[in-house]
Amino acid sequence: MLSLPAEPAQVLLRAAAVEGGRLVAHGSAQPPAHLRPFLPDVPEGLRERTGGWAMLLVAAAPG
Repeated sequence: MLSLPAEPAQVLLRAAAVEGGRLVAHGSAQPPAHLRPFLPDVPEGLRERTGGWAMLLVAAAPG
């Protein structure tokens, strides 16, 4: 970037003009992890809200 500032500047200008493409992992048909649904269900338990805090109190799993 310091020795050849024109090349990175052109890349940034193209990206700002929405000429670039998205990088996708080869062979991945699934959406990225942050867009997939959250799999584990939250167990039912006692919910308590105190001020800005919300707590879910659940029993420990047997084992």
